[in-house]
Order: sequence, then structure tokens, then C-alpha cells
Amino acid sequence: MANPALSSLSFIIGALFDLYALVVALRFVMQAVGAGPQGPISEFILRATNPLVQPLERLIPRFRQFNLAVLVLCFVVLFLKALIFKALSQTGYVGAFPFQLPSMGLIGLLWYAFVSVVSLVFNIFIFSIIILALLSWISPDPRSPIYEILNPITYPVLSRVRKFVPPLGGLDLSALAAILGLYALKIFVVGVLVSLA
Repeated sequence: MANPALSSLSFIIGALFDLYALVVALRFVMQAVGAGPQGPISEFILRATNPLVQPLERLIPRFRQFNLAVLVLCFVVLFLKALIFKALSQTGYVGAFPFQLPSMGLIGLLWYAFVSVVSLVFNIFIFSIIILALLSWISPDPRSPIYEILNPITYPVLSRVRKFVPPLGGLDLSALAAILGLYALKIFVVGVLVSLA
């Protein structure tokens, strides 16, 4: 039977590591799509990640618009989470896919971290589109600071989807199509990667 105290501790640790990994992954995606660091949200992301990213940037070069140092940091954060979960004998999950971390060796833990990064990047695009769609109904003010992040992240996906899904009767279904497509692709890609573990 699971230890309730251990489960609570694992939840808190997992949430903290996942939250920081999300902030780091957001920085990676924002820089990859060319989102500028003008607003308060971007500034927070930079300040929260700079202490660990800047030393890595001296060691790891960029590849075109991709800041590989940020990607490595995201991987390391999720790998450390895997190590802690292994020590606590807790199962790790990537979406609905379980990883039996307590029985895994180093390669398995590294693979878990890699799959977690891939899933996290998918989630950023998916939830950015969901939030943008909701905001277009609730608060369509383009001057809101949240749009400085959402518009650059969602544009590369939505602009391509709109070529195949034009508005129907004035109703733009491109966001729905993009969400369904990205989620299906995520399930496929993550499922294949999990099967290789």
C-alpha cells in the first residue's frame, strides 16, 4: 500500500520540478519562434532561468535560432526529478504513459527525461492555442501582456493550419483543428518513444 506522506512529498517535488521545467521550456520555445523579451511575463521567464542558463550558454553553442543551453537545462531538471522519484520509489508519468523509475537504470532515466521534454514542448504549443482561443472570447485586447507570448508561439502552427482549414461562415475552426492535430501527434510521438524505453 502506498505511503500517503511519501505520495504527498512526491507530488510537491514533482510539481516544483515540472513548474520550473515548464518555465525553462517556455524560454526555449519563445526564443525558437522569435518572441521578443519586452513584456513582464517574458522578463519573469528570463530572470527565473538566467542564473542557470547563462553558465550553460558559455559551454553550449546555439544552433540557428535554437538555444541548446536552455534545452539542456530543461532536460537536466527533468532528469533530476527522475532521480529523486527513483530514490523515493515513485512511478513517473509522461502524460498517461507510466515509467517504472524505481526499476530503471541510468539509460532509462535519461530516456524518461528526454520523452518528458518532448511532451512538454508539445504541451506548450497545445495549451498556448487553447488559452489564445479562450482569450479571444473573454478578453480580446491585443495589448494584454499574455499576447506577447501567445501570438509568436501559436502563429507558426495556426498560419499553416489556416491554409487547409479556412473560416466556415465566419467561424474560425483553425484553433480547434490545430489542437486536435497537435494532441494526436503528441500521443503518437510520445507513445512511440515510450515503447522504445
